[in-house]
Amino acid sequence: MRRAIVRELAGSPEWSRACGTFELGVSKATRSHHFTVLRQSGLVEQRDSGARRFNRLRRAEFDAAFPGLLALVLAECANRTGSTGSSGPAGPGGPGESGEVRASASTVGTDAPVGAR
Repeated sequence: MRRAIVRELAGSPEWSRACGTFELGVSKATRSHHFTVLRQSGLVEQRDSGARRFNRLRRAEFDAAFPGLLALVLAECANRTGSTGSSGPAGPGGPGESGEVRASASTVGTDAPVGAR
């Protein structure tokens, strides 16, 4: 679920996706849990606007802490699924920006922001 969220955020403009716009096939509580984990890990930033919570992938911060990792993972996942990416050719995030993120708990799974590690 979290990799699907990151993949969709990678192919969307910043702050354009509210939590409820992700088709994940899980309950609202489960979706909320996955967004909480992504936020606490430092991969996603959220901003409330009225009754909606909008998201952005913290790509620059993640790339500063772990150069090339996000682009590599997104490209690997795009190759695994046979996707060419929803955002076209390689851009700031690297090739196949529609891929997924897989990070171990030892690198991203703390409450500290990405750049603090």
